[in-house]
This record gives sequence, structure tokens and C-alpha cells, in this order.
Amino acid sequence: MSKYYYELLKVCGFEDEEIKKDKLRIEKTFEKLELGPQDMKTAEEWVRQNHDVELVGVRKLLGAWLRELIDLVLAKDEGKKIVYYGFPSIQGPGMAIKASAPEELYVACPDVVLCHTLGQIFNRLTPVLEAGEENGLPPGHGLCTLQTIRVGGLAKGIIPIPDLVTASSYYCDMGSKADELLHERYGHRAVYVDGSMDSKWGEYPEYLPQRVEFLGAQLKKLFEAVREVLGVEVTSDTWDKAMSTSRQLFHSIGQLTRLAMADPMPISSV
Repeated sequence: MSKYYYELLKVCGFEDEEIKKDKLRIEKTFEKLELGPQDMKTAEEWVRQNHDVELVGVRKLLGAWLRELIDLVLAKDEGKKIVYYGFPSIQGPGMAIKASAPEELYVACPDVVLCHTLGQIFNRLTPVLEAGEENGLPPGHGLCTLQTIRVGGLAKGIIPIPDLVTASSYYCDMGSKADELLHERYGHRAVYVDGSMDSKWGEYPEYLPQRVEFLGAQLKKLFEAVREVLGVEVTSDTWDKAMSTSRQLFHSIGQLTRLAMADPMPISSV
């Protein structure tokens, strides 16, 4: 007899052997998220309605997000040290930290993981958003919904409290402000990486040396905290691994973008 989550996972690109192998992890995750049989039926209908699951690539992408959700929810239980970073500006350093000790660390942006899974697969973000609003980010103040998701996820206990958080004010100062709130509430270490994105018109590709030096000092501050809190050393080799992964991802995104620009369009822009 198939489990209550079998059909949904098959729609999301899981293979039979994988479901069987990870049965306990899957069930423990759904239990923590308070997702039962009826939620799976609702999610399957939602996914079929809102995603083109006839495309293998779409199913695999949905499956990748679900696997990340499982890793996130169970990270502390499975003995991982946890680093959360803000989206989108701290992905590079986050990837470098992860590459330094991939078996020991869980490193991700939890708000985005929950958004793409509880939101885009299960359509169950409302309770998390409400918990975020009740725990420091009240409604009606124009606050960041991603940060509300993180606050709500921690308040509901569905994502683990991190050992270290890194954020930046590159694009928005809301992340750093919200992480300061969470630092006061949960006690984890928070490190902020600042910099200057402004250039004079025509300056590119040249940059003021002071801008490079300042950003370098900020990254050094972060990696010193990583060594102190996690006992992990970020080296030039791990930086190279992270940048290599980034280049592959952005190259693939560029290829998809060019496909979507063709006429007639061979692949949907979504």
C-alpha cells in the first residue's frame, strides 16, 4: 500500500527507490510541518494546476525544492551546524562556507526554501506568515514577506534555530534588521557584510580600490566568525568551488533566457 505522500512525490520527480529509502526522513519532515494526507491531496491538485508537470524538468525542479525542504527541517536533528544567509546578496559567501565542510554544515536561505515549498507546492504559507506577524513583524507596515516567513518558521518551530546568520544591506536593510530581532530572541550569532554598490557613470569595469578593500575586510570579518563559531576554515579552494558552481548556474540560466527570447518561443518564460 502506497503512503499518503506517494502520489505527490511522484508528481514532483521522486523515484520509487528514493521514496522507499528516505521514508523515515520524509515522514518526520511532514510531521514537523503538520502536513497530513489531506494536505498531500490538496498539494497535488495545486501543483498540477499551477505547474506544467508534463515537463520532466519542472518535476525535477519541484523535487529539488522538496529535497531541500527535508534537509532544512531535519538539519539540526541530523547533527548539522546551521548557517542562514539573506537573499539575494549573500549567496556567494554562503556557498563558500558550505563548500568548506559540506558534510558538517547546512547552509541556505530558509525563507526562500519555505516560499518555494510550503507556498508553491503545498499552498500552506498563511499560518507561517501569521506566526511571523505575531512575533515581531506586524501586518500593515510594508515589511518584507520573506523575512516574515523566516520569523514565522522559527516561531512555529518548523525550521531549526541557526548557529550563525549572515546578512547584508546591499539591496535592502530589512534583512539585517529582522536578523537583529531574531538574534535578540534566539541568541544566535549574526554577522553583517556591508559594501558600496554605487559606481560613477562610465566607471565600469574599473572600480575604486577602496571599495574592493572595504568589501574584502567585510568578508574577512565574516569568515573569522565562521572559524570562531563553526570551527570551519574558508579557503581560496572553497571560494573557487563556490564560484565554479555559481558560474555553471548562471550559464544555464543564460541559456534558458536566450531560449525564451526566440520567436517562436520553444520554452515558456516561467
